[in-house]
Order: sequence, then C-alpha cells, then structure tokens
Amino acid sequence: DQRELGRRQRIDNMKGRLRLKEGTAVPKRVLVVDDVCTTGATIYAACSALRDAGAESIHALTFAQVLD
Repeated sequence: DQRELGRRQRIDNMKGRLRLKEGTAVPKRVLVVDDVCTTGATIYAACSALRDAGAESIHALTFAQVLD
C-alpha cells in the first residue's frame, strides 16, 4: 500500500518489485499502460524492468492523473 507515501518513497518502494517472467521475449518497442499516474513510480519500475530485459524504446500511456 503506497497511499501514504511520497514520490521518492514510492519510487524506492517499487525498486525491483516488477520483473518479467523467465523466458519472456521483449520487443524493442513497448507501450506501458497504467490506469492512474499518481507519482510515476509504477511506470518507472515497469520501464526499468523492460529496459533491463532489452526494450529500447518505451512509451507510457495513462488514463488519469492525480492532481495535488
């Protein structure tokens, strides 16, 4: 649960949390879709895992953004 965490804390909390299943083929170009972008921590973690797996171009799409 990250509801009470700030941006930096959320990014630190998500480090290493997302991994691709072993043997998953990753295309060079990827689109990451997330329902809500609060701080970007989840998208950042997903992009990091994809980059580590060989993705070269990653774009993100969200449907809502939290406004402070």
